[in-house]
Amino acid sequence: MSNTHSPAWPRWPRLHLFELIDQDWCPATIRNHSTDYLATVSQKMGLFDAVAPLLQRGLEAGATDTLLDLGSGGGGPLPRLRELLEREKGLRPRLLQSDLFPNAWARERARASGAEYLEQPVDATRVPAGLRGMRTLFNALHHFRPEQAMQVLADGIRPTEDVLRDLVEWSEVSHPWTDDQASR
Repeated sequence: MSNTHSPAWPRWPRLHLFELIDQDWCPATIRNHSTDYLATVSQKMGLFDAVAPLLQRGLEAGATDTLLDLGSGGGGPLPRLRELLEREKGLRPRLLQSDLFPNAWARERARASGAEYLEQPVDATRVPAGLRGMRTLFNALHHFRPEQAMQVLADGIRPTEDVLRDLVEWSEVSHPWTDDQASR
């Protein structure tokens, strides 16, 4: 049996495909059920638990106590991550959740958990100057075309801002055999 690795799988080009819940005309009920499901799965399964130490470092380095989540949808992982930060690091950051299409059900859950879910729409490419804190964007960057994703990143590093930003996107799949090949 050979100890060589098979060649790396070819990578597909990025395709920006139609996503029903991104459409203005999508009924809020469908959008809310979809994003609620995603938030529940991420929280119950702890999909983002490994991010807690990065959030701690960002909050400390940025000298802020606020996490501003963009594209929060059904609520995302921040309530669970705040519990981890409090239990393991003694930190209890203020949570501000936002979305281009605010979810009323998620807003109620956020309030019940001590977080704030903004009622007004927030466009991640043009965040209002008054919304400050360490920005997070969990599993939402794929909703943006490449030009828009660059706007999200550029808006997060405006010279007038003085806090760190963080993005978490788990949409790219990696395989041990391709990662190993890439490091050679």
